[in-house]
Formats: sequence, structure tokens, C-alpha cells
Amino acid sequence: MAGKRQHYIPQFLQRGFLADHHDDAERTWLHRRGAPAKLVGIRDVGVSEYFYSKLSISGEPTLDDRITDAESQIIGDLNSIRTETKGVEIDSSVAARLVAHLTFRTAHVRSTLSQGA
Repeated sequence: MAGKRQHYIPQFLQRGFLADHHDDAERTWLHRRGAPAKLVGIRDVGVSEYFYSKLSISGEPTLDDRITDAESQIIGDLNSIRTETKGVEIDSSVAARLVAHLTFRTAHVRSTLSQGA
């Protein structure tokens, strides 16, 4: 079920950039303009309160719930791509599904859709 803290930079994608892959804490370097880089947990990167949807009062799935459900297949696709040997051709439908999923999370697409609505 969706919670209050919703990631617009998916945690499954952030895991590819962990500072220490042997650390259970799942931390990455956060860089902000005018400030020194600092090591933070990925749960605190690319997150906003109710970014996609508020919690459902009626118990019906929210947009964040649906995105989370869709990501289970995306995570499997990304993991299979990561294990491929260099030079192996990736199935175009898998690549297209991954790119399409991530594209809708960009600031430009989000702002265009919200301004159009």
C-alpha cells in the first residue's frame, strides 16, 4: 500500500548507485549545489510527500499503488539487463518498457501533464 513518502526517483534505480554495496544501510551520495556532498539513505533521496497521490480513504488502489505494482516487472527487467554480458542485445520491448516507465517520472513530463490538465 502507498504511503506518505513517495519516490519520484525510484529506489530500485538508486540501488545501482549505492555507496557501499556490502552495507545493509543502502546509502548514496547526495550532491546539492553550494553544499558538500553527504552520504544519506536512499529512502531520503528523490522523495516527496504524496507526490503521486494521497492515501485512499475508500481502500481502493491509488496511483502510487499502481506504480508500485507495475514496478515489480520493471525491477525484474532491470535486474536481467544488469546481469547481461557487455555487447548482448537487449530485447527492444523490455528496453522500451523501462524507458517509458522512467520517462513519466521526469520533471518535464510531470509539469507538462499537470499544466495541460
